[in-house]
Amino acid sequence: MSALDRQITLREEQLATQGIFAKASVLPLLVEQELLTNVAQERIDPLGQSVAHARRPKPVMIDSIEILDTELKRRCLDLFNQFEESGQSERHDTVVTEATRILEHRLRVLTRSTDAATGADLAARAFAGGTPAIRVSDIQGEQDAVHLLYRGVFGFIRNQVHHKLLSDLAPERVVQILGLIDYLLYVAHTGAPSESTNTP
Repeated sequence: MSALDRQITLREEQLATQGIFAKASVLPLLVEQELLTNVAQERIDPLGQSVAHARRPKPVMIDSIEILDTELKRRCLDLFNQFEESGQSERHDTVVTEATRILEHRLRVLTRSTDAATGADLAARAFAGGTPAIRVSDIQGEQDAVHLLYRGVFGFIRNQVHHKLLSDLAPERVVQILGLIDYLLYVAHTGAPSESTNTP
C-alpha cells in the first residue's frame, strides 16, 4: 500500500509541475462528478462524504532516509517534524535553508576560510583547481565532478530557498534533499586536505 501511495505522490507531482496540466485542477472534475451523482450519492453515502473530500494517507518518509550527520539531524529533523505535525508544510523551505547553511558552514570550517565567501565560491575553494583545499579523488575528472556537484547544490537548491519563499516543497523532496546534504557533508569530511592550501 505504501508503494502505491509513493507512486500516486510521484504522479501528482509530475502532473502539477509538467506539461499542459501544470496549471490544471481536478477539483472542477470532482465537483461536476459530485453534482451528477448527487441523488445516487445520498442513497449510498448518507453522511455526505464524497470523493472531493477524501484524503489519501500520507506515505511514511522519515524512516526511509537515515540522516547520519549529528548536526544536520539535530538542527533539521526537529524542524521538519514540527512543521509536519503542526500542518505547516509551507515552511519546508526553512528546513532546506538550514541544511544548506550547515553545509556552507562546514565547508568554511574545513577550508579554514575567514572571509565572507559563500556557496559557489566555497565550493571552488574546497574542490576546484590543481590544489583544492579538500581532495576527494586523485582522478582529476572525479575531483572536478565533485566541485560541480557542490556548486550545483549551492546554485540550484540553496539559492532557491535563500532568495525566495517556496511554500510548495513536498515533504518527500525535503527528506531527499536532507539525505543529499548528509552525503555531501560525509564526502567533505572524508576528503584529504591538500598540502599547499592557501585560503583566506
